[in-house]
Amino acid sequence: MDQNQNMSDAVDRFLHGKMSPQERVAFEQKIKEDPDLAAEVEETSILLESILYAKEKDRLLDKIRRVESELEGEGFFTNLPAATIKPKTFWQQLSTVNTMAIAAVVGLLLVALYFFRPVSGIHDVAFNSFFQPVPHELSMVLDRLDGIGFATPDKLREDALKQALLPFADGKYQAAGKALETFLVTYPNDPIAREYRAISLLAQDDAPGAVVLLKPLAEDNSFVYQESAQWYLALSYLRLEDPAHTLQACTLLKYLAGKTSGDYQQEATRLLQMLS
Repeated sequence: MDQNQNMSDAVDRFLHGKMSPQERVAFEQKIKEDPDLAAEVEETSILLESILYAKEKDRLLDKIRRVESELEGEGFFTNLPAATIKPKTFWQQLSTVNTMAIAAVVGLLLVALYFFRPVSGIHDVAFNSFFQPVPHELSMVLDRLDGIGFATPDKLREDALKQALLPFADGKYQAAGKALETFLVTYPNDPIAREYRAISLLAQDDAPGAVVLLKPLAEDNSFVYQESAQWYLALSYLRLEDPAHTLQACTLLKYLAGKTSGDYQQEATRLLQMLS
């Protein structure tokens, strides 16, 4: 019983982003190795999403009902013109409606618009469920840097990049971020360093800083890890939790989900399903 409770507590802390970087890396490894744990994380994530959405929906519906009640009390609905009235007559009659009723209509429309936007609570659950600070290609990048020969002109640069990236494997994202920041002072245009610096910022909840670094990389068709930059840019937009950036995130996710052979196709598809 205690073991099950401890695991449930760990799942809850994982989904709410309360684990330290080291704990998160270790827990993610457990998820990969334990199908039952992976299923529990998925089920709990869906449950949390449903609860958050239901609470938000009930609250917004209550607002709509209150506005409708105010409209009815003002006699707005009984004063509306018949459907057969010409447009000009309609607007003339509408102009005579009580100012309070018009304000109430505006309020009702704003509430309705708010209701149809993605729920911010779901943003947190979705981000924490899908954000993995270690990109798919990290092992390939490190292997390539290991293979750099002494005769390579950029040997010193590549060695410095490797040393800056190594902390990622240990879940030391803050240390990696500082090392990459130092590296970028000397090599400001290195795309891999810029991407991993952005991911380290996102791991430390600095989504605006991550967006600044990732956006040019996501738009650069020559960048070999462009899909990775697009995936993390979508997560950064999602972390900002406003309708405009959520729309940008969904646009990127739809693009990645449509790439059947893409590295992030499955994750993008599942994340879109969670947000829909």
